[in-house]
Amino acid sequence: MHRGDFLKSTGKERFLFLNKLFWFIAALAAVIAILHGILSHFDKERNASDAIADALPPEVILDPGHGGADPGALSVHGAEEKDLNLKVAKAMGAFLEEAGVRVLYTRTDDVMLTHPDARTNKQGDLMGRVALAKDNPDALFVSVHMNTLPQEQYSGLQVFYAKDNIRGRVLAQTLQNLTRELLQPDNRREVKEAGSSIFILDRIDNQAVLVECGFLSNREEAALLADEGYQKKLGFVLSRGILEVLRDKGG
Repeated sequence: MHRGDFLKSTGKERFLFLNKLFWFIAALAAVIAILHGILSHFDKERNASDAIADALPPEVILDPGHGGADPGALSVHGAEEKDLNLKVAKAMGAFLEEAGVRVLYTRTDDVMLTHPDARTNKQGDLMGRVALAKDNPDALFVSVHMNTLPQEQYSGLQVFYAKDNIRGRVLAQTLQNLTRELLQPDNRREVKEAGSSIFILDRIDNQAVLVECGFLSNREEAALLADEGYQKKLGFVLSRGILEVLRDKGG
């Protein structure tokens, strides 16, 4: 109804028009209120989801190399690498969990992993480790190993990272530096880019490293690596380096 028509209309017509206008405005206000409520609900849900995501603990995958029928390297004192890897990894895990980190292990017992697409047991073991990393792409991945060479004189921890993985290099450098600072002051080894021969690092995109904790072919270092007290020291140093990287990543 135009303004002129409204002025010329009877009282009853004006009443009917105003009544319709009132209910139209009331209905529109109700629709706006409902839409506002829905949007507010979605905002609350989104904020709650973000808060939950922020509250989730960071994840670290610890990968004790070898296991089961695959013993890895043999120490000059007779210890098998697979057992030492697991002990160091568990020492690391204990420190990390105490700091509030969610720790996933590729293995916690003396076993080989499996994978349905593998042609051999060894391939299945490696593919199983890769699968866990791919299922948790935001987790830091640390593979624990021991080194060996025909010559006995070589010693010292060394960390490897995947080619073109800048985040992996940062993690590797942090672990290498802390080991030198806190545990092996004479260690002059440098972090090293891994080639495609290191199966796991070559096939995952996680912030990942492989730590060669020392040389089982060196009598003095092999004895240390088999010592529970030294394993805990090594676990502490490596876990501290991981925590530093997680802190920087979160900040």
